[in-house]
Amino acid sequence: MRALDFFQGHPNTDGRTLDEILAYSDDQLEDHHDIVQWCFPNHQPSNFNPDTPVVSEAEQRLLAADSAIQRRMRDVLDRWLRFYGFRFEGNAVVRSPDFPEKSINWNRPLNHNHLRITRIIRSLRLFGLDAEAQQVYNAFNAFARSPESTIAPSAPAYWQKALTGDLFAPIR
Repeated sequence: MRALDFFQGHPNTDGRTLDEILAYSDDQLEDHHDIVQWCFPNHQPSNFNPDTPVVSEAEQRLLAADSAIQRRMRDVLDRWLRFYGFRFEGNAVVRSPDFPEKSINWNRPLNHNHLRITRIIRSLRLFGLDAEAQQVYNAFNAFARSPESTIAPSAPAYWQKALTGDLFAPIR
């Protein structure tokens, strides 16, 4: 299945639609480790969910050129930002009032959500949403450098590579 099909409303290989996933509670988003790959597809096969789409260069051009698909990706991004305790304010990603409560879930050393952030940034770029990718990077990078962060110092380097690296090169 292509990412384009899923973002156009077709159910994934587990029978879930994007709208169903976006209606998940925060606990469900955290507990279902196989959905972030559907919400934020990228150019590499997933080690955790081999059924998810792999975005080819040809499909990437379609995703980045389709304003309806980009709107859907912004919906996905808004939902995941709420999960992390962030939101858009104008064109900037800022902490939400519930940030302290939400960040307890992922503000821990070597938490799997740090990998998810890398995926989110890269996927946004594949969808032609470079400005949004930059804002996500800015918000998480600023937090990672704050005194309250327990995020491993190496994580922001991966986020930076997702933001500035070749769209189809592996992130190492």
